Amino acid sequence: MKKLLMIIVCISSNLMATEWVDMFGSREFFIDKDSIKDVAGNRRANLYKNGNGQDTSFEFFIEFDCINERTRILNTSIYEKKDIKGKILSTNHTPEDWIYPTSGVYMHVILQGICGTLNK
Repeated sequence: MKKLLMIIVCISSNLMATEWVDMFGSREFFIDKDSIKDVAGNRRANLYKNGNGQDTSFEFFIEFDCINERTRILNTSIYEKKDIKGKILSTNHTPEDWIYPTSGVYMHVILQGICGTLNK
C-alpha cells in the first residue's frame, strides 16, 4: 500500500510540474510553454515576471489576439517572493482592456513569440 501511495504521489508531482522557460535569459520573464492554448480564435498562456529589484513576483494569465496584434491580462497574482513562491499577496480576476503593444517592448516581443508558436 505504501508503494502504491508513493507511485501516485510521484505521478501526481510530475503531472503538476510546470516547465517555466526564461524568455530573454534575464531571469525576469518566464512562460509556461505547456499553458499555450487556442481559445475562441485567440491564444492564452501563463507568464510570470520577477519584480524589478524587489523580492516579489507576478503571475499573469494573458490572452493574445494574433490577428489584431493586441493583448490583455485576464488574471494576475502577486507573490511575496521571486519565482512565484511564497504567499499570494493579492489576486485580480477582472480582465483588463486590450492593449496594442508598441514594437520593440517586451510585451510586443512576447506577442510575436506566442503568435508564432505553431506547436502548443
